[in-house]
Amino acid sequence: MNLAIHGNPMNPSPLRTLTLLEMCQSMNELHQIHAQTIITGLIKDTFTESKIVSFSLSPRRGNLCYGRSIYDQIEKPNSFIWYAMIRAYFNDSNSHEAISLFNQMLHFENLEYKFSVPFALKACGELAAIIEGKQIHGWVLKNHYNSDVFVLNALLKMYVDLGEIRVAGQVFDRMDQQDLVSWTTMIHGYMKFGELEIATNLFNRMPNRDKDSVTWNAMIDGYVKYGNIKEASKLFEGMPDKTLVSWNLIIDGYAKGGDIETARKLFNEMPKRDVISWNSMVDGYVKCRKIEEAKEFFDRMPQKDVVSWTIMIAGYVHNDLPKEALKLFQCMLIERERPDEATLASILMAISSLGLIEEGKWVHSFMGKHGFKVNGVLGSALIDMYSKCGYIEPAHKLFTDIVPKTLGHWNAMISGFAMHGLGKIALELFKEMERLGVKPNAITFIAILSACSHSGMVSDGLMCFQIMRERYALEPKIQHYGCIVDLLARAGMMKEALRVIEGMPMNPDSMMWKVILSACRKHGEANYGESATEKLMELEPNDASIYVLLSNIYAMAGRWEDVARTRMLMRERGLRKTPGCSSIVIGGVLHEFLAGGDSHPQYKEIVSKVGEVIGKLRLEGYRPDLTQVLLDVEVEEKENSLGFHSEKLAISFGLINTKKGMPIHVIKNLRVCGDCHSFIKLLSMVYDHEIVVRDQNRFHHFKNGSCSCMDFW
Repeated sequence: MNLAIHGNPMNPSPLRTLTLLEMCQSMNELHQIHAQTIITGLIKDTFTESKIVSFSLSPRRGNLCYGRSIYDQIEKPNSFIWYAMIRAYFNDSNSHEAISLFNQMLHFENLEYKFSVPFALKACGELAAIIEGKQIHGWVLKNHYNSDVFVLNALLKMYVDLGEIRVAGQVFDRMDQQDLVSWTTMIHGYMKFGELEIATNLFNRMPNRDKDSVTWNAMIDGYVKYGNIKEASKLFEGMPDKTLVSWNLIIDGYAKGGDIETARKLFNEMPKRDVISWNSMVDGYVKCRKIEEAKEFFDRMPQKDVVSWTIMIAGYVHNDLPKEALKLFQCMLIERERPDEATLASILMAISSLGLIEEGKWVHSFMGKHGFKVNGVLGSALIDMYSKCGYIEPAHKLFTDIVPKTLGHWNAMISGFAMHGLGKIALELFKEMERLGVKPNAITFIAILSACSHSGMVSDGLMCFQIMRERYALEPKIQHYGCIVDLLARAGMMKEALRVIEGMPMNPDSMMWKVILSACRKHGEANYGESATEKLMELEPNDASIYVLLSNIYAMAGRWEDVARTRMLMRERGLRKTPGCSSIVIGGVLHEFLAGGDSHPQYKEIVSKVGEVIGKLRLEGYRPDLTQVLLDVEVEEKENSLGFHSEKLAISFGLINTKKGMPIHVIKNLRVCGDCHSFIKLLSMVYDHEIVVRDQNRFHHFKNGSCSCMDFW
């Protein structure tokens, strides 16, 4: 369509030009009209200028930069042009420029400010610009806009956004008249900041409230948010006109509160449902750890959105079903549902759990291709994924490349170094973080204390614990005390560890006593072990790992009658030891091996390989550590038992199916035993393979006959 203006260019028709502007459909057409108005001089007409600027600022068809270039050439913009520019910058998420333009506007007289002030106030709220916001408030009072409900509603919203709910209340109380927006804004605000009583009183005073479902929903949402489901339910029951939003809010409240049966009853009663209704039910079942019911609802959904998929994937991850999460993610991609940041963060957690580095690299590549940024939560998730898959160098490179870094990135990297036993490097990174002025939080200190613990850096760990309180005024939580207890107990300082427990301001949890019990096993402290077991049996009487650890302590001390008594107690209580399980990925396929298990298709070949490896290692001085077999059996049977530990089976499978010299990565669900540790160290030298083992607590990098843990684990 050619919109060139026909006729005498020296005698333009403003009406014709305005008609063409009304018909304009694209920036290309606007360029033609704009050029013609410049040639004809019609551009000097303020009304024409405002029309051109208005089209340029259209969010769907316009171009803000082009509109700004026109605006900059206008000597005296009218009120509409100022308003259009300020609104456009605010809508373009450039609140700084919106405020700047409003300040410039104030230097011009005889303008109508009424429509521009609200957007300037909204911009202040969005930027948390409290000083500028209060300055505009002062201007509003000085220029007698304090009776304009449109302006005052924007002022209320700004103060709510700034967290100044008391000031918002003062403005509201002084208003000559309040409309529906005024009441709703204040009720939302009070609910947002937990002022339930004030919000309720305001709601009860609100005129014509029965006609406004939005405010009813705000009240229900507020009660649900602060855990008062009874009041939310009472309000819902009394609601004169229940909307779909109301139904969804109350169902979500019951579901998140753990009362999934009531949520389902209400769901069944709903006159109409949407995807939000279904998502609430799936999420509710996930949070109740009823994953099968959640999947049943998910499969029945008439339509799904990205939230539906993400809830279900995250549900699998948090219920320790990472394989199912990965399968569902693949289905999501097949269904052409694009994942969002939350989906990718959840799937990276699943990949981290399984140690599937190729899948992790694929997700990283997918993020790059689809424009996902790694300078936020996804960057932290990627660093964590590479670290937990055993690839600390790529994790560190990614960390180095991220600009700017958030606290989450620093925490993820320090935690990564910690799990790889690189305590000194973790401490250096922590100090660098301090030098750059990045303030650590409670999570940072858990990471650095863990790093010191895994590397035996007792004095450094105690120093970090001290500066946590003295330099950063962070009060240690039970997790931090747990790290200190672990630090001391690992180093064999049992008395000092127990003194920390006695001096804590809170009661020790089961995890802390397990740390003590595990250290007792390592250092052969049977007496301390018995004491810790008594505490654990009070807290978690049905945890099989407690009995196993105590049994192992007795076995190491040769107290076989106590071993038999402990195992009998396990049988009486129906408890079973968690079998050792190791996994390895070859050719994109995950292979799992149980200690003594014979179900793998290559089992005979693997057993033969184990025998071959043991034979070669014996020539190099390897002798099975029979103290690691905590059974009262003959020497030959002990040796056979050691040969079928799951990590030995997995590594032998890796040797069969991996090219010479290629790294072998194995994940084990339990702590690596001393015999397997010595075995793998020697194997890495004899077979010239770097072997990376992730056990229950940390990573071991075996290379050329040594381990990164320096035999401290």
